[in-house]
Amino acid sequence: MLRLQPKPLEPSAEERVQTLQALQALDKALDGLSAKARMAFLYSQLDGLTHVEIAARLKVSPTMVRKYIVQALRRCCEVFGV
Repeated sequence: MLRLQPKPLEPSAEERVQTLQALQALDKALDGLSAKARMAFLYSQLDGLTHVEIAARLKVSPTMVRKYIVQALRRCCEVFGV
């Protein structure tokens, strides 16, 4: 029965390189932002947390979380030419 199970999908070497390059570009884009702004953005985009959840983790208001995320998005738009 185990032999009939599909093999786990592994990203190709090219996909791994592309992912690493994308993460490095994102790191560079977020460089210069405050630690809280970076974390707010990452919690939002990678972990899918709400503004209220992020605010609790960062000990700031949800309004401040919104401002942090806007800062990060603006920086990403500048760096990636969007």
